[in-house]
Amino acid sequence: MPPRSTPDPDLKSMPPGVPYIIGNEAAERFSFYGMKGILTVFMTKHLLDASGNPDVMTDEEAKGSTTSSPPARTSSPSSAHSSRM
Repeated sequence: MPPRSTPDPDLKSMPPGVPYIIGNEAAERFSFYGMKGILTVFMTKHLLDASGNPDVMTDEEAKGSTTSSPPARTSSPSSAHSSRM
């Protein structure tokens, strides 16, 4: 059958490609909202300390030092910001 340039007037149901479009849209939405939820948990865990206060990273922590434990902090988060400005 040659390709058509106009809709088939005898077709009484959905075109054959519509289920693929619907399935693709469902997969995209599932992926988007799933990643949004994962990102929220990740950002909350890594940007707040146990008491819910902002947990600012030092430059060394942000660069990803190779030590197994993070270095002890000697300054408050507010002084860490002022030293980088």
